[in-house]
Amino acid sequence: MSLIRRIGIPSLIILLMQLSMYPYVLYKFFGFPDERILCIAFFAIIAVYCMFLKHKGKGIPNDVIFIMILQSAGWLFYFLLFDDTSYFTRIFFILLTFLSLLMLKWKDAVFKYLGVYCKFLTIQGVLGIVAFILVFIGILQPFMSLASEGGLGAIRFYGITCSNEVLGNFMRVGGFFDEPGAFAFWGMFALLFNKLTDDNRRLEVILIISLFFTFSAAYFVLLPIYFACFYSTKIKSMILAFLIVVPFLFVTFRTLSSNSDFMYYTVERFSGDRIQSKRYDQSDNAEAIFRQSPVFGQGGRKFETMGGNTISDNPYEILAKDGVVGFVITYFPLLYIVIRYRKKKEVMFASGILFLDYMQRPFHINEMHYFMLYLFCLTVVLKYNKKISRLSHTESYDGGLEPILKLHN
Repeated sequence: MSLIRRIGIPSLIILLMQLSMYPYVLYKFFGFPDERILCIAFFAIIAVYCMFLKHKGKGIPNDVIFIMILQSAGWLFYFLLFDDTSYFTRIFFILLTFLSLLMLKWKDAVFKYLGVYCKFLTIQGVLGIVAFILVFIGILQPFMSLASEGGLGAIRFYGITCSNEVLGNFMRVGGFFDEPGAFAFWGMFALLFNKLTDDNRRLEVILIISLFFTFSAAYFVLLPIYFACFYSTKIKSMILAFLIVVPFLFVTFRTLSSNSDFMYYTVERFSGDRIQSKRYDQSDNAEAIFRQSPVFGQGGRKFETMGGNTISDNPYEILAKDGVVGFVITYFPLLYIVIRYRKKKEVMFASGILFLDYMQRPFHINEMHYFMLYLFCLTVVLKYNKKISRLSHTESYDGGLEPILKLHN
């Protein structure tokens, strides 16, 4: 009960909702109900919880409501254009996201949840390092194994982490996500949330090091950009980061350099004229489909029947599915934040890194993608809104103090 009290009921509900569905894979191993049933169930749970809340705080800021309404209107237009009910699914996810964020906002728990999320991703990273070492020395075997969708290889559950890419005694750490690249993707969200709020340096270092074990090519590319954006003018911090990270990487490479599987997932991926990734072929296939209908795309349902895994997870996926117009609608929340807060350097850095991250792993139609993108928008609006007149503090998840910005009339 003490842990639940520290986390808070709203944060716990959101965390359980995310853990129950894709891109987490626990539902695969433990036989959770269908994702559609879970979404409706959590919608009802959150709605009932909000109904019985007492002393409700202020609701969602107008900026975020405007983004949600405009994006919903865009998907309603696409429904009428293609007579495709899958666009109603997107509107439902926006409604579920609105209700989830409203619950956090009414309980003044937005920043508390951010702390919970960042710590939870860091814990997954630390457990992943432990699992990597134990697998490498041959004393940890998977408890369960299931075939993954799209021919990505079997997902192995080790109790403290998962992975769908294991070669011999070498494992790419995937946390509790469906693949290591997804862990790196959502780990980058955690790094940026931490940077924009608590700026916990110890958590940042631990998370940076642990995400290295995903061996994600995109992470290897984005991490130097992250350092360049946030530490290029902070010489002492940059030196400290290099003193911690570089020796760790040196020891790791020296220890594992004789392992051919390790070399395959690191050095060899960056050899040649481009990064070794199956997504180059997928991108070529999706680009060809995009050129057939560049303005509005093929439509959600039709796109799903045109190639499956051979055209997904690449920069052209959204363009092929929804065209240039749909691309703008999909990333409108991020675009709005960039335009609205263009004078805030750290917001521009974070938004740019997220956009680059989305280009290699595009926005997927599921609740976690909608919730996390809108959570980013809400975080920025709460922290940088021009109407903010003073800064107050509240108790954080780990017992320390974190800044909570309150709007005043």
